[in-house]
Amino acid sequence: MASLKYNSAADIANIEVVIGGMLGVMTIFLFTGWSMAAVGSTAEKVVDEVRRQFRTMPGIMATPQTQKPDYNT
Repeated sequence: MASLKYNSAADIANIEVVIGGMLGVMTIFLFTGWSMAAVGSTAEKVVDEVRRQFRTMPGIMATPQTQKPDYNT
């Protein structure tokens, strides 16, 4: 049986290795951007809902509290 040589070093002179590395790094930024956009839009919806409840139910901020916030929305 012939011995198999295995080279564990990545040859950066090989164009496929360079392109693969660049694509791998770009996907990190792509998914990070998508995650930040999703969190931002969700936070905006939460803030809008809180503002709506403060406008329509003034008893939420009263002392003593006469209304409870609507947690189902």
